[in-house]
Amino acid sequence: MPMTIAEYVQQQLEEASRNNFSNTEAEMAVVGGFLRKGKQNKGKLVQLQAEDFTDENVRKVFSAIKAAAAKGHDPDLVTTDATFAQMYPEEAGHLAKVMLECVEVGTPSYIDDYISIVKQLSTRRRSIAMVDDIAAKLKDPRNDVNDVVERMRQQTGQIAASTHTWESMTDLLIATFEKLEQRAKGGEKSVTTGIRNIDALIGGFYPGELTIIGARPAVGKSAFGVNIALAAARDGMKVGIVSREMTNIQLGQRILAYAANLDGMKLRKAKMEEEDWDALAEGMSLMSPLQIDFMFTANTVEDLRIEVQKKVEKGELDLLIVDYLQLMRTVQRFPAEHLRVGYISRALKDIALDFQIPVVALAQVSRDTDGQMPSLKSLKDSGAIEQDADGVIFLHRPTSADDPYVDKRDRDAFHDYKKRGYTYICIGVAKQRQGTVGQACVLFDSKHMRYVQIARQEPNGGNTNEQKPNRGPAADNPEWQGEQLHLGY
Repeated sequence: MPMTIAEYVQQQLEEASRNNFSNTEAEMAVVGGFLRKGKQNKGKLVQLQAEDFTDENVRKVFSAIKAAAAKGHDPDLVTTDATFAQMYPEEAGHLAKVMLECVEVGTPSYIDDYISIVKQLSTRRRSIAMVDDIAAKLKDPRNDVNDVVERMRQQTGQIAASTHTWESMTDLLIATFEKLEQRAKGGEKSVTTGIRNIDALIGGFYPGELTIIGARPAVGKSAFGVNIALAAARDGMKVGIVSREMTNIQLGQRILAYAANLDGMKLRKAKMEEEDWDALAEGMSLMSPLQIDFMFTANTVEDLRIEVQKKVEKGELDLLIVDYLQLMRTVQRFPAEHLRVGYISRALKDIALDFQIPVVALAQVSRDTDGQMPSLKSLKDSGAIEQDADGVIFLHRPTSADDPYVDKRDRDAFHDYKKRGYTYICIGVAKQRQGTVGQACVLFDSKHMRYVQIARQEPNGGNTNEQKPNRGPAADNPEWQGEQLHLGY
């Protein structure tokens, strides 16, 4: 039975493995394919570089072919001969013989298979060289291990990048149409914030996007991140929370305060009544099934990337929340703080893109925003955060009903909310690449770490946001509240 082309390719690769991963015959066949059918195969030149060839003479002929094509010529015997006569005048006669030998090797119709052989062998050689270099660096105790791993990641990306191809307009539009069709059928869901009027503005969080949640300290951004995580997990998502601000016990207390509807200070002091313990047990049973994992030990963004990759490869991560950006470190050294923060911001965006998950990073804003809604220039330590982020959401805590960001419909009830233990929060969407900007106002129940929508009644007796007519917060309306994890809906 004759050998198939696939079997031939595999045979050539196996033979090359015994010859330092080099196959001169395949290299000559590639060059011969271009010389014999240069016009038809001209577009395939971008798949290869001169460095992919191990035979020096064949490499020079290929370089001449690319140079001829760069001048607008179809690479053939005449144009290539004239080109390397200019490039290598002292070797022109010898290279002309090499060129003719290449023409006699291989079959032009199989040029794609020859290219595949040359490319695979080139990638293997470069990868082996990279591994040897990395191994040498790892053996040197003076080198930081995470820095070496990061260098390996970058070099791996450069090697892989050489196999990438361009997409035509048709390919791009078809892929986009299919993705939209998939979303319309419920095949790909966005990650929601858990607050309907915010979701109406941003459309949720999508894979590949970095969203920044910015606020001054003690406004409630960590609790906002937890609310997002709980809403996503309730929707079937697998969530990862990385905290550099709180310990596991501190974060656990917040979640139990939410789940058991208990005052967080009561949990902090552990002074509880018998019924409180029952509420805790019920809250734990409610939260335990949710697929949320926590990490408190990722000191650097390089460590974080490694751990995220492990989770994604196992299919265990749909959303990553980082609390908070400026506290994350890196093994890299920078002369200024804004450069360090900018590097981390870009690294988080890379994580979102490379692993196709939404990343939500909490961030501090500068002190000059006290008493007012932060703006994009308020992001602390680096303007790069604004550039890298697909979306930026700010939390603002008004101190009076006269604050211009307080919804006019809420001004009469503003102080009443405060007396009942709620903090009025204005949420501003300052940037959204795929959506719109705007704001929505909610209530923050700091004792129980909950964000809830405000149920408003219109003058004509109707209601807004599809909420039950009630001047107070939604959490006070038993009909509206439903299950605890549905708060905000």
